[in-house]
Amino acid sequence: MADDDETMPLLPTAAPATTRIHFLDNLRTVLVILVIFHHAAILSAPLRHGRDPREDAIIAVFTTTNEAFLWNTFYLVSGCSSAVALEAEPAPSECEFVERRMLRVGVPAVLWGFLGRKVRFAWVFVFIDYERVRDLLTGPVMYVALLLVFDGGHLALRRKGVTSLVGRSTVMKVFIGTAFAALLLLSSYVNALPGGTNNLPSSFTSLFSSFDFPLPDAPVSCAVTFFIGANYSKLKDVVPSVFRRVAFPLLLVLSYATLHIACVLSPSIRAFSDSRDNPLDINKRRALLNAGLNRHTTAFVLWDTLSALLLPISFVAFFSSTPMLSTHWSRLDTGRWKKPHVLVYVHMIPIFFGRALSFYLGLNDDVIRTLFIGLFGVFGGWKGITLVEAAYRWGSWLGTQDSEAEVVQTAS
Repeated sequence: MADDDETMPLLPTAAPATTRIHFLDNLRTVLVILVIFHHAAILSAPLRHGRDPREDAIIAVFTTTNEAFLWNTFYLVSGCSSAVALEAEPAPSECEFVERRMLRVGVPAVLWGFLGRKVRFAWVFVFIDYERVRDLLTGPVMYVALLLVFDGGHLALRRKGVTSLVGRSTVMKVFIGTAFAALLLLSSYVNALPGGTNNLPSSFTSLFSSFDFPLPDAPVSCAVTFFIGANYSKLKDVVPSVFRRVAFPLLLVLSYATLHIACVLSPSIRAFSDSRDNPLDINKRRALLNAGLNRHTTAFVLWDTLSALLLPISFVAFFSSTPMLSTHWSRLDTGRWKKPHVLVYVHMIPIFFGRALSFYLGLNDDVIRTLFIGLFGVFGGWKGITLVEAAYRWGSWLGTQDSEAEVVQTAS
């Protein structure tokens, strides 16, 4: 059984006395690490002339593929955890579920979003102005906002009995899958057209930084993958068991390869994938050049749609069916402070330090600098959280000792 706090990386909370779904915990940890390396790759983009085209190609393919499936995988995992929490014994009421979600997910995100925008010291280490830095320290505010909307939609569909239709027959599952794919393809095409991102509400797009602004598949892909996750127990049999351990690696390699080929054949797709001349330009919104009813737009939208849908599903299937990935990784997610969860909020701080240190060390290769900054972000953030946790425990212990001393003094 999983508690409802599993749906989103949280600030420290008491570890629930429940049986965890380990493959979801492990997958969430890997996703957080991928996010850190994704942001490290964007920040490692050189602000100099004479860029190496081979390095550009590697970074562009890596970051663009991440943008196609990382968010959607998080939502699929969140949908899985939400469904498990609602079906737990004893099952929480809808009001209890919403209340817990707001307290454990919404409030921490809002607080960190506010505090993150007030962090002023980071500019000293990257030599950029504060207005740009604070946009990158807001944490997963947009993720949480959409998650709460999707949770409300899931509760409404569950009350109406719509979710019960999913598991009735294979024909129904195929029909739902086809409908989702068609809807996602259509919305992606519309968003890829000139001014397509302007079709989304400004209140939606303004919450993204240039680091996390999604590809044309969003936000429909986020809703679709959350729904799939919420009904994963009924839909997982659609993927044959023989393919569950090999589908994700094969699809990921295929996604990388096809995007690279598309970049070679289409200058417009190449420009879209490698349009981060200044990765700290928070007002920059990428657009697919010469988008319309043509071959390169169709190819990119088809790649985006398939990557946004198939990679998250196969990623979850890969973790759930591989014994080593579905066992308890005890050193990663135990105790009062769940480090991978906290890293979602604070990882940009060690990344800033790592970026400054990479320039100081003279690391000019994009790929090497990305690996250095990413590793610094993971291990630096991990150790930083450990130190804060130790200080918190030390302070709690001192407080306990003072209380016991007062009791003894009063008794004497």
